[in-house]
Amino acid sequence: MAVGLVFTNTLPGYRSWHYKKANDKIVEFDHEDNDGGQTPAETLDMFIDALEKADLELASKYFITEKQQSWLKILREYAENDLLDQLIKEIESTREKVTFQKYSNGTWKIKDF
Repeated sequence: MAVGLVFTNTLPGYRSWHYKKANDKIVEFDHEDNDGGQTPAETLDMFIDALEKADLELASKYFITEKQQSWLKILREYAENDLLDQLIKEIESTREKVTFQKYSNGTWKIKDF
């Protein structure tokens, strides 16, 4: 088995083909992820609206894919400690510090704040 792995990894073009396949899967996933706005401001407004309704699952979906699960956990902790209103006020007062990422389907996601 190890010989097969070494052989395929040394084939000309195998690595670039492998990376292209992985990237194609990411792009395909981006096209399926439609939770977010057409502008960064719209995404942030949608996120805040979901927080105001205590819809934590939806709120977490406005983050980039790789951060959604960790933010769902964080948001649940805020809710358990009755701190969602405080979080909303903090986000609204620091809107300009929120960073975003645009997905290939045109949807904007929250990257960090």
